[in-house]
Amino acid sequence: MKKYIRTKTLRVQLMRYHFLIICLIATFVSICTYITANQKTLEVAKNSQKHHVESISYRSRLAYEEMLNIILNCTERKNFDLSGINGGRTSGARKLGLDYAELIRDYCAITEYGNYIVKLSVFDDQGNLVQTGSSFGSTDDAQGIIESGWLDRELEKTMDRYQLDLESSPFSQYEGNILPIARKLEHSGSGGWAVLCLSTDLFKDMLLDTANGQETVIVTAAGDRIASIEEPGGAQRGK
Repeated sequence: MKKYIRTKTLRVQLMRYHFLIICLIATFVSICTYITANQKTLEVAKNSQKHHVESISYRSRLAYEEMLNIILNCTERKNFDLSGINGGRTSGARKLGLDYAELIRDYCAITEYGNYIVKLSVFDDQGNLVQTGSSFGSTDDAQGIIESGWLDRELEKTMDRYQLDLESSPFSQYEGNILPIARKLEHSGSGGWAVLCLSTDLFKDMLLDTANGQETVIVTAAGDRIASIEEPGGAQRGK
């Protein structure tokens, strides 16, 4: 009887050991499976975020390059001479001004981002001005740009490494911030400048089009926020 009890006790202990080993193996397998699944989930999330950022960067680059091309079209045309407008004193001068205005409207129309161009202004220091854009124009817009404080900084930038900066709008008809691109006219007898002011809504709408619940922020090289989505508090830092 005692031998039977010892045998039974040993069998119960072995069963317990086996159960414990099975539990340990199951726990180990569960932990490994969880770690592997978690790593795969993180990898998928990283790849998704990377694709999201690359998509936004690509679209932003296209828009940026198209804006630069518009400015170059204005500044490098040999037949774009503001001195011929002569303040609109003659019918011929007024017609020339209208022709120039139509020309720069065409430049803006060929890009899908034309609605985000607040103003494309081409002017000189003799009061000759032609412009187009999504915002209403005014005869004092050129003076507003000259007095803005950022025109000289923009003109000093080289086209091969032109970086957008967030600036305050110089226009009384448009509040908020803009992203200006400015170059000197190369062939105008009276000199002059071409200034394209881009709306920050372009980048905000890009983010909304690709929204996937992730926090995304677009900033300038100086760190000023241009646009953001899903950002806690919605804080904006700009000039």
